[in-house]
Amino acid sequence: MHLTSVQQNQGNISGSFTALGLADPFKGTITLSGSIHFTVKIYNGTSTLVFEGAIKIGGDIAGSFTVLNQNGQRTGESGLWNVAISS
Repeated sequence: MHLTSVQQNQGNISGSFTALGLADPFKGTITLSGSIHFTVKIYNGTSTLVFEGAIKIGGDIAGSFTVLNQNGQRTGESGLWNVAISS
């Protein structure tokens, strides 16, 4: 998973998400305490990846994700994720 072109405007974040053969924009929020929440619309907007996590010491971000269908219901697909700062 890659998050690129990340922009932060106060508590709002956005950028580009690349993973699972997808390349789509993401948007979400981040708190002063380092909690992060962002979403990615997939399958032409019929499903949404929802990511929750926290920024760890050193800048890595880790958490869990779930997939919601077009009605906002969980599909049963979920897992853990982690991204690290790269140069």
